[in-house]
Amino acid sequence: MKILCFFIIFYSAFLNAKELPIFYFEPQESIIVGTLEIQTFPGAPGYESIANGDAIESCWYLRLAKPVNVLVRQDRKNKIDNNSTSTFNVKIIQLVIMDEPLLFKKLLIKNKKVTATGTLFSSFTGHHHARVLMEVHNIVESR
Repeated sequence: MKILCFFIIFYSAFLNAKELPIFYFEPQESIIVGTLEIQTFPGAPGYESIANGDAIESCWYLRLAKPVNVLVRQDRKNKIDNNSTSTFNVKIIQLVIMDEPLLFKKLLIKNKKVTATGTLFSSFTGHHHARVLMEVHNIVESR
């Protein structure tokens, strides 16, 4: 009976994941809408507890209204990203701001709906607190 229940839950999650919008990892640019928020996590040296002396890491995140699937594109035209893994049911994306002076004023719209444009990649360090991250090229408030 437990196996049957597990199969039903797993299969229903698989069916739902197939119906979600699809985005692709870098190099393809993506345009994604969500709510901007800041989250805080413990950083170096232990990445376990701010109360016990780990540094504070605050980062920008895009909380999606509807989950998405982010896939690795595997074709001859686009370079295959060997560092990313197809990721399903993504509800939050960590934002990586490379051009802070250009985007800083736009990011003062915390808790508002925004449209972010950039390239997606999988987490690969202890500083990445979401499964999928976006290198942001532009961000604007949405209506």
